[in-house]
Amino acid sequence: MTFTFPPTLNFEKFLEKGGIAPGDDMEREAREVFDAVARVGRPKCLLKACGAEADDTGAWIDGRRFTSRVLGRNLRGVQTVYASICTCGAEVDAARLDNGDELRGWWLDVLKTQLLMNAREGVVREIDQAFKPGTLAAMSPGSGDRDVWPIEEQRPLFDLFEGVERGIGVTLTPSFLMVPNKTVSTLWYPSANGFKTCQLCHRDKCPNRSAAFDPAAWASLHD
Repeated sequence: MTFTFPPTLNFEKFLEKGGIAPGDDMEREAREVFDAVARVGRPKCLLKACGAEADDTGAWIDGRRFTSRVLGRNLRGVQTVYASICTCGAEVDAARLDNGDELRGWWLDVLKTQLLMNAREGVVREIDQAFKPGTLAAMSPGSGDRDVWPIEEQRPLFDLFEGVERGIGVTLTPSFLMVPNKTVSTLWYPSANGFKTCQLCHRDKCPNRSAAFDPAAWASLHD
Protein backbone atom coordinates (compact mmCIF):
# COMPACT_ATOMS: atom_id res chain seq x y z
CA MET A 1 0.00 0.00 0.00
CA THR A 2 1.22 3.48 -0.91
CA PHE A 3 0.13 6.58 0.96
CA THR A 4 0.69 10.31 0.47
CA PHE A 5 -0.17 12.51 3.45
CA PRO A 6 -0.93 16.25 3.60
CA PRO A 7 1.97 18.22 5.10
CA THR A 8 1.23 19.38 8.64
CA LEU A 9 3.99 21.80 9.61
CA ASN A 10 4.40 23.76 12.83
CA PHE A 11 5.93 27.21 12.36
CA GLU A 12 6.77 27.76 16.06
CA LYS A 13 8.62 24.44 16.28
CA PHE A 14 10.40 25.29 13.06
CA LEU A 15 11.62 28.59 14.49
CA GLU A 16 12.80 26.88 17.67
CA LYS A 17 14.67 24.08 15.87
CA GLY A 18 16.02 26.53 13.30
CA GLY A 19 17.46 28.77 16.02
CA ILE A 20 15.28 31.73 15.10
CA ALA A 21 13.74 33.90 17.82
CA PRO A 22 10.25 35.30 17.14
CA GLY A 23 10.61 38.82 15.79
CA ASP A 24 14.17 38.13 14.59
CA ASP A 25 15.25 39.85 11.38
CA MET A 26 15.42 36.41 9.71
CA GLU A 27 11.85 35.47 10.57
CA ARG A 28 10.41 36.88 7.35
CA GLU A 29 12.83 34.87 5.18
CA ALA A 30 12.19 31.80 7.35
CA ARG A 31 8.47 32.24 6.80
CA GLU A 32 9.01 32.27 3.04
CA VAL A 33 10.92 28.99 3.25
CA PHE A 34 8.27 27.51 5.54
CA ASP A 35 5.41 28.47 3.21
CA ALA A 36 7.27 27.11 0.17
CA VAL A 37 7.80 23.74 1.86
CA ALA A 38 4.14 23.66 2.93
CA ARG A 39 3.19 24.11 -0.75
CA VAL A 40 5.46 21.46 -2.29
CA GLY A 41 5.94 18.94 0.54
CA ARG A 42 4.38 15.50 0.01
CA PRO A 43 5.28 13.06 2.82
CA LYS A 44 4.81 9.45 1.69
CA CYS A 45 4.90 5.90 2.92
CA LEU A 46 4.89 2.31 1.70
CA LEU A 47 3.21 -0.18 4.05
CA LYS A 48 2.98 -3.97 3.97
CA ALA A 49 1.62 -6.52 6.45
CA CYS A 50 4.02 -9.47 6.62
CA GLY A 51 4.08 -12.90 8.24
CA ALA A 52 6.78 -13.31 10.89
CA GLU A 53 8.51 -16.24 12.59
CA ALA A 54 11.11 -15.36 15.23
CA ASP A 55 13.98 -17.36 16.71
CA ASP A 56 16.98 -16.70 18.98
CA THR A 57 19.05 -14.89 16.34
CA GLY A 58 16.44 -13.00 14.34
CA ALA A 59 13.32 -13.64 12.31
CA TRP A 60 11.97 -14.79 8.99
CA ILE A 61 9.64 -12.15 7.55
CA ASP A 62 7.77 -12.96 4.36
CA GLY A 63 10.47 -15.49 3.52
CA ARG A 64 13.40 -13.10 4.03
CA ARG A 65 15.95 -13.55 6.80
CA PHE A 66 16.62 -10.72 9.27
CA THR A 67 19.47 -11.18 11.75
CA SER A 68 19.15 -9.43 15.11
CA ARG A 69 18.90 -11.00 18.56
CA VAL A 70 16.86 -8.01 19.74
CA LEU A 71 14.43 -8.34 16.83
CA GLY A 72 14.10 -12.08 17.48
CA ARG A 73 13.33 -11.49 21.14
CA ASN A 74 10.87 -8.69 20.46
CA LEU A 75 8.97 -10.75 17.89
CA ARG A 76 8.50 -13.84 20.05
CA GLY A 77 4.88 -14.87 19.71
CA VAL A 78 4.23 -12.25 17.01
CA GLN A 79 2.85 -13.65 13.77
CA THR A 80 2.27 -10.42 11.82
CA VAL A 81 4.50 -7.36 11.49
CA TYR A 82 4.02 -4.19 9.45
CA ALA A 83 6.91 -3.08 7.27
CA SER A 84 7.07 0.56 6.21
CA ILE A 85 9.31 2.99 4.40
CA CYS A 86 8.37 6.56 5.30
CA THR A 87 9.87 9.63 3.68
CA CYS A 88 9.65 13.41 3.61
CA GLY A 89 9.32 13.00 -0.18
CA ALA A 90 11.63 14.09 -2.96
CA GLU A 91 9.67 17.25 -3.79
CA VAL A 92 11.48 19.61 -1.40
CA ASP A 93 14.93 18.70 -2.73
CA ALA A 94 13.66 18.90 -6.32
CA ALA A 95 12.37 22.44 -5.74
CA ARG A 96 15.91 23.65 -4.81
CA LEU A 97 14.57 26.08 -2.23
CA ASP A 98 17.93 26.63 -0.53
CA ASN A 99 19.32 28.77 -3.40
CA GLY A 100 22.76 27.44 -2.47
CA ASP A 101 22.55 29.05 0.99
CA GLU A 102 23.80 26.91 3.89
CA LEU A 103 21.40 28.42 6.44
CA ARG A 104 18.37 27.87 4.21
CA GLY A 105 19.61 24.34 3.67
CA TRP A 106 19.55 23.81 7.45
CA TRP A 107 16.02 25.23 7.67
CA LEU A 108 14.89 22.87 4.92
CA ASP A 109 16.37 19.94 6.80
CA VAL A 110 14.36 20.92 9.89
CA LEU A 111 11.16 21.09 7.85
CA LYS A 112 11.89 17.81 6.08
CA THR A 113 12.10 16.21 9.52
CA GLN A 114 8.60 17.50 10.24
CA LEU A 115 7.40 16.03 6.93
CA LEU A 116 8.93 12.67 7.88
CA MET A 117 7.10 12.79 11.20
CA ASN A 118 3.87 13.47 9.25
CA ALA A 119 4.49 10.27 7.28
CA ARG A 120 5.29 8.18 10.37
CA GLU A 121 2.25 9.42 12.26
CA GLY A 122 0.14 8.79 9.17
CA VAL A 123 1.31 5.22 8.73
CA VAL A 124 0.59 4.41 12.39
CA ARG A 125 -2.97 5.63 11.82
CA GLU A 126 -3.26 3.48 8.70
CA ILE A 127 -1.99 0.37 10.53
CA ASP A 128 -4.45 0.97 13.34
CA GLN A 129 -7.41 1.51 11.01
CA ALA A 130 -6.64 -1.39 8.68
CA PHE A 131 -5.34 -4.05 11.08
CA LYS A 132 -6.27 -3.09 14.69
CA PRO A 133 -3.05 -4.54 16.17
CA GLY A 134 -3.22 -2.65 19.48
CA THR A 135 -0.20 -0.90 20.95
CA LEU A 136 2.74 -0.82 18.52
CA ALA A 137 6.50 -0.83 18.97
CA ALA A 138 9.01 -0.29 16.20
CA MET A 139 12.53 -1.18 15.11
CA SER A 140 14.60 0.30 12.28
CA PRO A 141 17.88 -1.04 10.85
CA GLY A 142 20.82 1.08 11.95
CA SER A 143 18.98 2.60 14.90
CA GLY A 144 20.73 2.15 18.24
CA ASP A 145 24.14 0.55 18.71
CA ARG A 146 25.39 -1.68 15.90
CA ASP A 147 24.74 -4.83 17.93
CA VAL A 148 21.01 -4.05 17.95
CA TRP A 149 20.20 -4.29 14.23
CA PRO A 150 22.91 -3.44 11.65
CA ILE A 151 22.16 -0.91 8.94
CA GLU A 152 22.96 -3.54 6.28
CA GLU A 153 19.56 -5.04 7.12
CA GLN A 154 18.04 -2.19 5.11
CA ARG A 155 18.49 -4.39 2.02
CA PRO A 156 16.16 -7.25 2.94
CA LEU A 157 13.66 -4.75 4.35
CA PHE A 158 13.62 -2.90 1.03
CA ASP A 159 13.24 -6.26 -0.73
CA LEU A 160 9.91 -6.78 1.04
CA PHE A 161 8.52 -4.16 -1.37
CA GLU A 162 8.38 -3.90 -5.13
CA GLY A 163 9.18 -0.59 -6.83
CA VAL A 164 10.23 1.54 -3.85
CA GLU A 165 11.70 4.27 -6.05
CA ARG A 166 8.75 4.22 -8.41
CA GLY A 167 6.26 4.22 -5.53
CA ILE A 168 7.63 6.91 -3.22
CA GLY A 169 10.84 8.20 -4.86
CA VAL A 170 13.25 6.61 -2.35
CA THR A 171 16.53 4.95 -3.31
CA LEU A 172 18.92 2.86 -1.22
CA THR A 173 22.61 3.69 -1.68
CA PRO A 174 25.45 1.10 -1.72
CA SER A 175 26.25 2.18 1.86
CA PHE A 176 22.63 1.42 2.87
CA LEU A 177 21.64 5.06 3.38
CA MET A 178 18.36 6.28 1.94
CA VAL A 179 17.71 9.21 -0.39
CA PRO A 180 15.96 11.58 0.35
CA ASN A 181 17.86 11.83 3.62
CA LYS A 182 14.79 12.22 5.84
CA THR A 183 13.56 8.69 5.21
CA VAL A 184 13.24 5.77 7.61
CA SER A 185 12.48 2.07 7.15
CA THR A 186 10.68 0.36 10.02
CA LEU A 187 9.17 -2.87 11.25
CA TRP A 188 6.15 -2.17 13.46
CA TYR A 189 4.81 -4.93 15.70
CA PRO A 190 2.26 -5.31 18.52
CA SER A 191 3.90 -4.94 21.92
CA ALA A 192 2.63 -4.21 25.40
CA ASN A 193 5.99 -3.01 26.75
CA GLY A 194 6.50 -0.04 24.39
CA PHE A 195 10.06 -0.97 23.40
CA LYS A 196 12.17 1.83 21.91
CA THR A 197 15.52 1.22 20.22
CA CYS A 198 16.90 4.26 22.08
CA GLN A 199 16.91 2.05 25.19
CA LEU A 200 19.84 0.20 23.58
CA CYS A 201 21.79 3.21 22.30
CA HIS A 202 24.83 4.73 24.03
CA ARG A 203 24.79 8.02 22.05
CA ASP A 204 24.05 10.53 24.81
CA LYS A 205 23.78 13.60 22.57
CA CYS A 206 21.47 12.20 19.90
CA PRO A 207 18.91 14.96 19.13
CA ASN A 208 16.24 12.38 18.28
CA ARG A 209 16.48 10.33 21.49
CA SER A 210 13.01 9.24 22.62
CA ALA A 211 13.95 7.05 25.63
CA ALA A 212 16.81 6.83 28.11
CA PHE A 213 19.49 4.14 27.80
CA ASP A 214 18.41 1.02 29.74
CA PRO A 215 21.40 -0.86 31.26
CA ALA A 216 19.25 -3.87 32.15
CA ALA A 217 17.95 -4.21 28.60
CA TRP A 218 21.50 -3.86 27.26
CA ALA A 219 22.75 -6.56 29.63
CA SER A 220 19.99 -8.91 28.54
CA LEU A 221 21.13 -8.52 24.94
CA HIS A 222 24.51 -10.01 25.86
CA ASP A 223 23.49 -12.74 28.30
